[in-house]
Amino acid sequence: MLWPGLPSEEALMRPGPDPSTVPWPLLKAGMALGRFLELLPNWMLPAGPQLLQLAAVAQFKAQTIKALAVLGIADMLGSGPKSSQELADVSAYSAPGLYRLLRLSTASGVFAVDGPVKGFETRFRNNKLSIHLRTDHPESVRHLLMTFANDCDSAWTKLAEGVKTGEEPFQLEHGTDFWKYIKDRPENEKIFSHAMAYQEKSSRLTHIKEYRWDQYDRVVDIGGAYGSFLASLMTAFPQLNGTLFDMPQVIENAKVLWKDEHANLAGRVDLVGGDFFDSTTIPRDTEGKTVYIMRSILHDWNDESSVSILKALASALKGTQSKLIINELVIEDVFPGEMTVKLGMDVHMLAICSGKERTKHEWEALLSQGGFRLNQIYAAKGLQSMIESEVAHKP
Repeated sequence: MLWPGLPSEEALMRPGPDPSTVPWPLLKAGMALGRFLELLPNWMLPAGPQLLQLAAVAQFKAQTIKALAVLGIADMLGSGPKSSQELADVSAYSAPGLYRLLRLSTASGVFAVDGPVKGFETRFRNNKLSIHLRTDHPESVRHLLMTFANDCDSAWTKLAEGVKTGEEPFQLEHGTDFWKYIKDRPENEKIFSHAMAYQEKSSRLTHIKEYRWDQYDRVVDIGGAYGSFLASLMTAFPQLNGTLFDMPQVIENAKVLWKDEHANLAGRVDLVGGDFFDSTTIPRDTEGKTVYIMRSILHDWNDESSVSILKALASALKGTQSKLIINELVIEDVFPGEMTVKLGMDVHMLAICSGKERTKHEWEALLSQGGFRLNQIYAAKGLQSMIESEVAHKP
């Protein structure tokens, strides 16, 4: 029985509100308020404790939440509240260890206590935050946090050394680059693909609603992982046919998913394996009204590699009127007013793959070097913008 006043697990499993329905002025006001609250401790705590909060305590909380994601604790609590010992009984994990992790995360607002606090007999349950660690939640972040924990975090230990030498921190830690590391670990690669599917899902509705997809007949999703965005787009716009393009091993997994989950769309989609550095493998526009999309791809690569990708795409699109839509973060030039989540992602890219987040001027220069002309940047509701470009046809 749940503690009085707490929402049921079933209620927590319902999807949250559609962010695309929130009026833009209200959304911007909410983001500004969030930024204010983030900076509020700066005016309340002495400098030393404030710095420790930023540099140490925040890390303790983050590592604890990621550990609980890896351990699958939210899934185990799906059947109802449990004590750390009850969780240990069904998992063979350490009951004292689980208690300590859950105690910190609950104090941080992730997970909740069901009933009175009674030491090791305390029963824990999911709340509105921890429910998103359940694998089966429609807005689950579990795979993304697992990718951070399993594949990314260790690279941060080499961040200072990487900045000293100019080398890639991930390479310094693992002796190989992130993409080869993932490719050599099939289970990690599956988790990573699910994580990328969540990232695109988090902005899917706004990006579907805030662009005129109805002017095209085909959409080619470059590096589209398992193609969940493509499937949503094709469902929303029945005139669209689709092409999903990614690494061959990713496409093999995608074939299974499309057969099981998108069978009604199978007759309108082509699943193509290849390499977006190789223009000969990129699907070409043969129908005239085609749009190419790349979502959260170029921030994984430095400028040199990103230009190579764009040049390969420009070669495939040469002689067509096709548009290229890039869904990425766009950082403000005045960074003291920028959201730290964007700047944090920029440093994360530096640590993991020598990638970067870019300003409007950097996007314009990058596209130009890659053979494209920037048409317009759509500031969609959410973190990512939609950058529309087309091949720069030289006279």
